[in-house]
Amino acid sequence: MVNHVPDAIRRFGNIKHFSCQGVEKHNDDSKCNYFSSNRWDAPAEIMMAEHRLELLQKYAREKRQYTKRSAEYWHEGRIQEIRFSNVRSFKVLTLQP
Repeated sequence: MVNHVPDAIRRFGNIKHFSCQGVEKHNDDSKCNYFSSNRWDAPAEIMMAEHRLELLQKYAREKRQYTKRSAEYWHEGRIQEIRFSNVRSFKVLTLQP
């Protein structure tokens, strides 16, 4: 193995491609799906989930636009007032000997 590492670095530039991290993640996800399955055929359900993931890989989630409605809430201390009004006082219990 020691003799092959420098050759692999020269050929591929990086050994990270061979870490098998993707395979381990796939096995972990499959195991979680298998034990959380309520159906009779858990392996088929795992294969359907993998297929769904493959189909959805080419799509990306669009970021939602956000517009602040009330600037006074953030800039004029209104958020601090609300936070301090929600603070609850707890009674300290002492044990008597």
